Amino acid sequence: MTGGFAGKTKFKKVAETAWRFSYFSFAVGLGYWAINDSEHLYDIIQCWTNWPYQHINDKVWTYYMIEIGFYWALLFSQIFFDIKRSDFWQMILHHGITIFLLFISFSINFVRVGTLVLISHDFTDIFIEFAKLIRYAGWNTTLEYFFVIFMIVWIGTRLVYYPFWIIYSVVFDAPALIEKTYSWTNITQSPIVPRILLGMLLGLLVLHIFWTILLVNIAIKSIKGGELGDAREEGDSDSDVELESSSSTDSETEKSKKNK
Repeated sequence: MTGGFAGKTKFKKVAETAWRFSYFSFAVGLGYWAINDSEHLYDIIQCWTNWPYQHINDKVWTYYMIEIGFYWALLFSQIFFDIKRSDFWQMILHHGITIFLLFISFSINFVRVGTLVLISHDFTDIFIEFAKLIRYAGWNTTLEYFFVIFMIVWIGTRLVYYPFWIIYSVVFDAPALIEKTYSWTNITQSPIVPRILLGMLLGLLVLHIFWTILLVNIAIKSIKGGELGDAREEGDSDSDVELESSSSTDSETEKSKKNK
């Protein structure tokens, strides 16, 4: 076996997925605990009022630090330990953008909008990882029903809430409340950092669209009679088959020797 701690085995995939499912479930609960009494959770305009003199309480600080630490760990494990899937570079880009966004948003005190981005993304990731666990368990009928729920959550959070609620507010609400003369198109106007932040947010949206296309392709294949699978694993599925075939062949060889 080669690659990671245990090679490209089903056990390793399940272990990776179960770990991420556990973390994202914890992170969503932690995030809600951190901001459930904050006005910006229900009124996004509050993300920009009184900026930059917005107090960061201990709960939000703890939540942000844990998330930053997690994504650094995720980036590190993605590079050195996790199974290399077909969207390896897209995932590296995603983790890099996320870390950069967290760093910038914390540095310029855009933490309020940062918490909304984190919670909405982590919430969807719970469904992603749980769907993978169902698939690894071989519960194909359950997976088909759950895939519908997952797609609703994915589209609702990644393609509706994120662009039309969060990014929309960044583009149209933030300038008016922070500095009325601020123009996104005037690239020489200070401050420059919010433009970088917006660029990173749009970069995440591009990745969301890319993964949505993959998900739609999976759905189309399923409708045509195929099984629901993870398009990201197309590049490493052969290795699993080879390992299973090799194990099966070895087992048959041992049995034939005993019979002789």
